[in-house]
Amino acid sequence: MSDWIDKMKSGEERDSQFNREQAASRLHKAKMISAKAPQVWEILIGQLKADSEKLNKTFPDDVARQCDFVQRDLEYSLQNRKLPIRILSLSLNLEGHQIKMREATKHSIEYQPELKPESPVLFKLDANDNLLFEWLGRSYTDPALLSEQFIKRVCGIKL
Repeated sequence: MSDWIDKMKSGEERDSQFNREQAASRLHKAKMISAKAPQVWEILIGQLKADSEKLNKTFPDDVARQCDFVQRDLEYSLQNRKLPIRILSLSLNLEGHQIKMREATKHSIEYQPELKPESPVLFKLDANDNLLFEWLGRSYTDPALLSEQFIKRVCGIKL
């Protein structure tokens, strides 16, 4: 074979090896996320519940700083107590490696709004295979930080 043919063959072999390594890396990450996400999801849910309870106890006379944590089957929601009531619904989508989110605003007690899809929270892995959350362009390594962001969003708390 001529030199250019040998170069073409070795280039194709390098590309093929690179593609196999990339596919193996994606598969490894998917397996790691699927293995770690349920435990981190449970930690996040526990944190949301604890944070909402603490907020309600800390500000018993200020409904603007209170929210309710509600569980319905495998779906959880946060909602503030002052009109307009913001509702943020969360559910784990393990196959999609994300937390599915839906949101609505209730302008009166009688009004039952339809929950609309919101930007999901994506599960990602860092370089050390630690699970992190990615939401609205920001990364969160600690479920407590994500819980804080959800509650601030629902209650309209700006700090």
